[in-house]
Amino acid sequence: RDGRFYRYLHDAVDSPAPARTRCRPSRMWRVAALLHHWQQGRVAPALGERRAGSVSVVIPVYNERESILRTLELCRRRAARPSELEIVVVDGGSTDGTAEALVEEAAAAEDGCPTLRVLSARGGRGHALRAGAEAARGELLLMLHAECAPPPAFDELCAQTLADPAVALGAFSFRIDRGSFAKAPPRGIGFVERFANARARAPFFMPYGDQGLHVRAADLGEAGGVPAVAIMEDVVLVRRLLAAGARASPPRQLLVRDEAVECSGRRWEQHGVVRVTVLNQLFMLAHGLGFSPDDIYTAYYGKPPPTAAAGA
Repeated sequence: RDGRFYRYLHDAVDSPAPARTRCRPSRMWRVAALLHHWQQGRVAPALGERRAGSVSVVIPVYNERESILRTLELCRRRAARPSELEIVVVDGGSTDGTAEALVEEAAAAEDGCPTLRVLSARGGRGHALRAGAEAARGELLLMLHAECAPPPAFDELCAQTLADPAVALGAFSFRIDRGSFAKAPPRGIGFVERFANARARAPFFMPYGDQGLHVRAADLGEAGGVPAVAIMEDVVLVRRLLAAGARASPPRQLLVRDEAVECSGRRWEQHGVVRVTVLNQLFMLAHGLGFSPDDIYTAYYGKPPPTAAAGA
């Protein structure tokens, strides 16, 4: 209706065939897939009732074309029940072709693969996560960063964690992908992992968003949803959920699994282990002292956060 369909149809015919995977059809089926999924509305997301026991993965993304496509492939391969999985990717206004690649990926998905839905939401990662969580149909939500890979059978692991009524919030352990470094991993990477995994457990109870936070959609809604902020949304969300869990009867708490989410080492390689670690702690201190997420975003990125807006 707005020209997007014909553009993707043209690209599907003229572009080289993608690498074969168990969840991607050969080129001869791509045009048929585009027609079918356009008619079924799978390219554009729509709100629906949550499916009991189902898992939705919510991934915010901004200028991460290569990383997000790799993460999507790993989600397909590692899901215990891929046909029952929903993946909601929320683009924050990418300028590198990320959004276009995601729409084509959603249209080309075949039966037996996770349902991929693509949304847009500006304003920073908190706004994107909030939009994705509200649109997701799963009863259980796994929030994943675009450059992070979940552990094998992650959907079953999330379901096992949240089947325990004593759990308010689940998280995975943290590991850095040694294969993501262009050269040898920098010194101190092991310390970063140990520090993150210690921080996530008692007595600190502070996992970050790159540890695959997972929660019941109902509990997230009762806690006010994902904070609509540009940065530090994971810290605010963890505190909200654990505070709500402490007030519950009986009390509910955080459970950090031994299985690990594996994250790209790109930022430590680009900026150095010491610099990244010190900045992270300074921003945590600033947040604790009352600086707003917008102020912290501006200090971190050197520019103000984008204006919030959302859409399909």
